[in-house]
Amino acid sequence: MYLVVKAIVVAFILSSCSNDIKTVNLVTKKETYPDLSAKKVSFLYTDSGLIRANISALELRRFTNIEKPYMEFPRGIKIVYFNIYPDTNSRISSNYAIRWINDRKWEAKGNVIARNSKGDILNTEYMVWDEKKEIIYSDKFVKISTGTDVILGEGFEADQTFERWKILKVKGTISIENNK
Repeated sequence: MYLVVKAIVVAFILSSCSNDIKTVNLVTKKETYPDLSAKKVSFLYTDSGLIRANISALELRRFTNIEKPYMEFPRGIKIVYFNIYPDTNSRISSNYAIRWINDRKWEAKGNVIARNSKGDILNTEYMVWDEKKEIIYSDKFVKISTGTDVILGEGFEADQTFERWKILKVKGTISIENNK
C-alpha cells in the first residue's frame, strides 16, 4: 500500500511540471538593483569650469552595472540654468526623469514645465534634453504661453535654456505686430 501511495504522489508531481515560458522567466529573472540610491540630491552641471546648471531631486537611483546605464529620478527633478552663476536663465521641472548616461540624454515625463528669462512658459508631458547637442525637444503636445499669446502644437525644439524655441505643428492664434 505504501508503494502505491508513493507512486501516485510521484506521478502527480511529475505530471504537474511544465515548461511554461512565463514561469521559467519568473524563476530565472535576474533582479536589477541600483548601485547608488540617494534622497534629496543636488548637483552642479559644469562646462569649462563654469557652473551652467543646478540639478536637484527628491530621489535618485543610479544603475551602471547594466548594458545601458542610467540615472532615474522617480519623484521628479528641477533644473536651474545659469547665464553666469548665480544669474538664473531658465528652469525646467517634471514629475519623473531619466538620464541615459552613455547617450548623455535626459527624458522628462509628467507635468514638464520650462520657464525662460523672458517669461515664456512651456507645458508638455514629455521632453528630451540632449546634452551633446545642447537642445531640448518633444514630439508630443505642447503649450507655450508668452506675455501675449498661448500657442499650442505637436512638438517643439529649443536651445537647452529654452531662450530660442519653435513649435513644430502649430495650432491656435498668434498675434503679429505690424511695425511700419
